[in-house]
Amino acid sequence: METLKWKNVVRDGSAFHAARTESVGTGGHARHHHDHADFSEVMFVEYGEMDHRLNGQLTRLGPGSMVFVRSCDCHGSAAPPGQPYAMFNVAFPNAAIKSLRRRHPAETAICFPPASKTACSARLDPSRQNTTINLFATIRAAARTPLELDWFLLSAMREILLSQRAASPTGQPLPDWLERALLLIARPENFQKNTRHFATLAGHSPEHVAREVRRHLNTTPTELVNRARLDHAATRLATTQEKIINIALDAGFNHLGHFYRQFQKRHHLTPRAFRLHHTATLPAARTR
Repeated sequence: METLKWKNVVRDGSAFHAARTESVGTGGHARHHHDHADFSEVMFVEYGEMDHRLNGQLTRLGPGSMVFVRSCDCHGSAAPPGQPYAMFNVAFPNAAIKSLRRRHPAETAICFPPASKTACSARLDPSRQNTTINLFATIRAAARTPLELDWFLLSAMREILLSQRAASPTGQPLPDWLERALLLIARPENFQKNTRHFATLAGHSPEHVAREVRRHLNTTPTELVNRARLDHAATRLATTQEKIINIALDAGFNHLGHFYRQFQKRHHLTPRAFRLHHTATLPAARTR
């Protein structure tokens, strides 16, 4: 496994490194480990899906997924073979986090928690995704100065905090077990199973999970599973030419009519209209 140091990432004295990758998945995970207390990263999936292995745990990231990778983390990512994707990455020395921690300790602790806690990640609401894409596009074109980095990190942290507040009506951070279950349920091998499997992923009884999901998210485990299925289907519609019925079945819907009704309720378009809209407006890589 490769160990990266900041001096290997940037050699010209820049305050940060910013890049956008657009390609087609080939499989495999080229993992690397940051030299402890050296540098960190923020990742964002613009479109497509990515399998992200973080500290030994594999998670499927979809459009709008943002991950704060700390210096202590071991991670690697890859798109499923043949699937087009685009993602942004911004890397920077840990001195920037130390500066943020002095000025905004509570917020920084959420986005860059201690090594003993799970890394911060979230899938932003579709209404916030365009704003975040513009944020990453702007920092990629900006001068590589500490001022621009500071603006970017504060803005990215704000998006995560807004996402968490919108996700939890209580205004309180979600329990670690619920955050973990929400990440795991996005994987096809999990959302294709029944709702009780969500409780298995959470590590609590179905009754306790249902109460806490209602209290924190004002919804039900069944709705969370359906959202994961529908978001997965939306990505497949936008990035492949597979038949709609096959996508519905793969997402866990056995009745096409039910899939159409649920998809339109979630995405405000029929599956066919959604595909036509996204293949017409997003980069050409979507239609490969």
